[in-house]
Amino acid sequence: MEIKKTANPVKEDIKSFGVLDKLPGVKRGSGGIICNYDKLLYWDDKNAVIPVSYI
Repeated sequence: MEIKKTANPVKEDIKSFGVLDKLPGVKRGSGGIICNYDKLLYWDDKNAVIPVSYI
């Protein structure tokens, strides 16, 4: 999970999750950006934008 102040997330916000994917022997679960976006958004099968109002 990452927390961002933005209300306009971009796909580049999840690029740091890719670093974990490249580590040998590390299996990463789902990732998410918690931010001020107004709705839940799935970028792919493992990464989502999660509105802060959901938590």
